[in-house]
Amino acid sequence: MVANVFPVESPAYFPVDLLDVDVPGFDAGAFQAVVRQDTRKVLGVHRRGYHLIPNREIFSRFEDVLFNSGIDLQGLDVKDELAQEGRMVVRSYIFPAVQNEPKVGDIVSFALKVTNSYDGGAAFRAFMSGLRLVCTNGMVVPSDKSSTVYGRHTSGFSPDRAVTKILHAVDAFLLWGRNWEKWSDREIGHEDVSTVFESMPDINPRVMARLEDAWSVESGQAGSTVWALYNALTRWSTHAEVRPSAAHNRAAIVLDRESRVDQVIRGEAFRRLAV
Repeated sequence: MVANVFPVESPAYFPVDLLDVDVPGFDAGAFQAVVRQDTRKVLGVHRRGYHLIPNREIFSRFEDVLFNSGIDLQGLDVKDELAQEGRMVVRSYIFPAVQNEPKVGDIVSFALKVTNSYDGGAAFRAFMSGLRLVCTNGMVVPSDKSSTVYGRHTSGFSPDRAVTKILHAVDAFLLWGRNWEKWSDREIGHEDVSTVFESMPDINPRVMARLEDAWSVESGQAGSTVWALYNALTRWSTHAEVRPSAAHNRAAIVLDRESRVDQVIRGEAFRRLAV
């Protein structure tokens, strides 16, 4: 039944193999390389004992958990993005049947964003997100350990614990809808907006200009409100241009932007407006 709900094939399901690597000064087999068989690219090098679990297998395990979690899968959409020639995959599960509506007609669907990598840079992790239908912004929703699923390639993860965390994530998402509803009625000034933008980690003039452009669009639609400010941040993280030379790494760049937005939302400048 799971195969009828979740994707059978995906760009992330390319063949991989684990091969010994000879390193001078170390015993034979002390290191192993994860090799993408269709392109012969080395995706990661690990010490002996690394347990290779292909993307297909680890996502299938997680989808078994999702299927048995009780979450409403009606209309489920699954999107995959690869970064660094397949070293990392970012999969988004979007659940249209689980929604918030901060303003009439402004709908945000619940989503789970999942990362996995072959180079050890990103362990298997599933955390709550959202998709705003009016603009397809990926909504950054601060998570904690109770609503985030982790897994290691050496040991996998506990299905029972994963179900509990997924249900925590759904509850937390629905609670965030109350915040968004309040934010849609809370007016702010341009000085407030500038202060929040300036709190962005690694802010620079180019990013500031893009944030200001995003604010112009969002405030034009939702007024000078905290909701518009929040959506300006997520518009930037989701839609801001990526240099052509870095286009192959867009998924990882967006994840980094979302991490920066998360820090802004948790920061004092934003929280002062959002209380």
